Amino acid sequence: MGNTQLTLAIATAVALFVSGAASPAVAACSIVSDPSQLIKSLHDGGYVLVIRHADKYADKNAGEDRPKRPKSLNRKLPASCSNPQDPQVLTDHGVRQAREIRGALRDVPISQIFASNACRTIETAEIAFGRAPERYGDLPQLLRSAPEPGANTAVVSHSRTIKESLDGLGIELGRKLSCGEAAIIDPDGDNGHPKCVALVLAAEWRPSSGDLGDWQNRLECDRRR
Repeated sequence: MGNTQLTLAIATAVALFVSGAASPAVAACSIVSDPSQLIKSLHDGGYVLVIRHADKYADKNAGEDRPKRPKSLNRKLPASCSNPQDPQVLTDHGVRQAREIRGALRDVPISQIFASNACRTIETAEIAFGRAPERYGDLPQLLRSAPEPGANTAVVSHSRTIKESLDGLGIELGRKLSCGEAAIIDPDGDNGHPKCVALVLAAEWRPSSGDLGDWQNRLECDRRR
């Protein structure tokens, strides 16, 4: 598909999402190149934002040629982190990603916030949404559950967990989410079946993507599963 066709396809997908119409392009979870219209639609509530945690340090035992957690961090971890010595906490870049999510969604109503037990998801959620998250037990059930009226639900999880949960609901992303990316889920979807209406790349949470594009982010993040 050429650049012109791709741009047209994305614009059409966003327009259909905003208008509430259903289409195969929207159901296929099209990438949103400019999330501003999407975020306006989130103001009415009714969606589940499932987000992969922001950028993290490599597992110290993974043998990766990637940065490992330093001996001391320049910040305090959330009090609810079950393992303060977790090697896979957020990097400084991950903290910036979480802050960019917070800036983009600052006016979006979020009634409930969930995360896994890992420090990286808890910290991402606390930075992005300003309060401690609840722990989720059944992610697929959350993705099928309607949020409180006029609000949205936010879930911060892991690439494999998100992919397996969406696959189980028949929602095909085509790949795992990279750090800081989000899939926007409509729990009601088509005839009560959940569907993905948009995919937001990490670089698009910020007002300007700057020098660190989404492909560079993906390369750095996906080496650190």
